[in-house]
Amino acid sequence: IKELAYLDHALYSGVAEDYDSSGHVIGRYRFHDGLLVDLEEFLPNGTPILQLHFEQGKQHGEQRRYNGNGKLEQMNTYNMGVLHGPFFHAWYGDFDQCLVKGYAVFNEHHYFQGFEPCRD
Repeated sequence: IKELAYLDHALYSGVAEDYDSSGHVIGRYRFHDGLLVDLEEFLPNGTPILQLHFEQGKQHGEQRRYNGNGKLEQMNTYNMGVLHGPFFHAWYGDFDQCLVKGYAVFNEHHYFQGFEPCRD
């Protein structure tokens, strides 16, 4: 993310929130010197659905996505915008589920045995 946030013509440091029409927090964004540091999105009931962290405008550290029930569906680890570290993906269907786990090294996926990509 390369855009900078300003408030009163100065680079913004602080927290900004988005609310739905009923006043529930559905987004929270933390900035430092105009750069986005953390992004969180929520369902109206407060259940988290997305958690992202940034360093110098690039994804960094664990990035998490949850389903509507608050169950972790996806986790990726980034190092300054490059997929590097543990990852986890889960798909939950009506009759089956698929779990993919591994470790990425500079955008290259290495799957743990028994947790390779699922077949259709």
